[in-house]
This record gives sequence, structure tokens and C-alpha cells, in this order.
Amino acid sequence: MSAGIGSGAAGGTASVDVVTVSHGRSYHTADSREPVDEDEIQSAFAFGTDVVPVQESQRRAMKILGNKSLRVIAFVPRANVPRHHYMSTVDMVVPDASSPASVRALSALARALHEEGCVALVRFIKRNDSRGVNPILGCLTPHLCPASARASALATGQSASAGASFAEELSFDCLFFNQLPCEDDFRDYRFRPFDTEESAAPSAEQDAAALALVDSMDLTRVPVSETDA
Repeated sequence: MSAGIGSGAAGGTASVDVVTVSHGRSYHTADSREPVDEDEIQSAFAFGTDVVPVQESQRRAMKILGNKSLRVIAFVPRANVPRHHYMSTVDMVVPDASSPASVRALSALARALHEEGCVALVRFIKRNDSRGVNPILGCLTPHLCPASARASALATGQSASAGASFAEELSFDCLFFNQLPCEDDFRDYRFRPFDTEESAAPSAEQDAAALALVDSMDLTRVPVSETDA
């Protein structure tokens, strides 16, 4: 790497001296600061207060290899996957609009899931990576195109009418993908109930304030016209 250093009087031409800057890396022991050859360095993971060394062959064995894919693992009742387990954002799985067979196949799957009251548990790999992949556990929830939207789309070639909600605008059946937590993602915190300690129990006024807050944010009681706005 080269660098220039300029100097000179004001109003005059500055002279530039080109010097070469080099950098190097060396390794030393933490206690005696003795130099260590790079070939002797080994990866390790912290486990509590211990350091566990890991060979390169072990690192390769721990990698999860796979290609970009979305694979169905099982079908489970929709009630077994509560909404509060959903993680991250929602993605749509849609068919290839240019392929009638693809549209019919995905529509058949969505309608079968809807009729059976089930969702599909899937294993999702976002992209190919030779360094290893991170599979995601998720579920596919069916969404069926409303009959009115389907008829309108077939008749006019449009996918929605003005003022319709996002779900009503869809002119095709699709699947909603939601990421699900694995067992290690759960945190089971247990707290003592308020009635075990009188000083921690909320007063009647606090109970009323909490109920009023929940009621004021309950969107199920908002008229449709206001939700559209």
C-alpha cells in the first residue's frame, strides 16, 4: 500500500513523497507473550469458564448443508400452532402465475388445508451457502381467495376493487409463511401469583385502569369503515 505526504509553502506547489506502508499479523500467548506459529492456532468455543477446542474436521461435520428449499415436514391441526408463537414477518407463498398447473397445485393444497383445519410445518432454507445453512422452522397457513374477488378478477382482469382490504384484494389462493420457534427459543419464566403477596396485589382502581386500556385497544370492536381508514 502506498501513501502520499504533501508539504510546501502556501500558494506554491506541494511536493509529494510516496512511502510504502506494510502491515503484518503475529500471534502471542496471553501469559508469556511468546510468539505462536499460525499453524498452531486452533479454533475453540467458550463453554462456561472452559474453552473447548474444535478441530477443523469437527467444524465441517457440524455444518448443516443443504440447498435452497421449502420442504413440508408434517400437517398439524391449526389450533396446535398458536398465533403468539409466530416470529418475524409474514411472507406469502404464491404460485407461478404463468403456469396454470402451478396455480392449481397450490390452490389444491391451500383448500385441502383449509377444509381439514390444518397448517403445514415446513423446513425453509433461504439460500445456498457452501459454508453451511441455517434451516428455519415455519408453518404455512392457507388463505383462500374470496369468491367475489375471484369472479371480479376473471371478469375484468383486475385483482381487487377499490376500498377492499389486503386479504380481499388477493385474486388467487396462497399460503402465508410464519417462522416458528424451536425448543431452545422458548423461555419458560414462572412468576408467583399476585394473591400470594398482599403488597403486590393490584387495587380495584388499577384493575379497572388495565381493563379500560385493553378495551380501548380492542380492534374487534372497531367498525369496518374505521378499520379501512
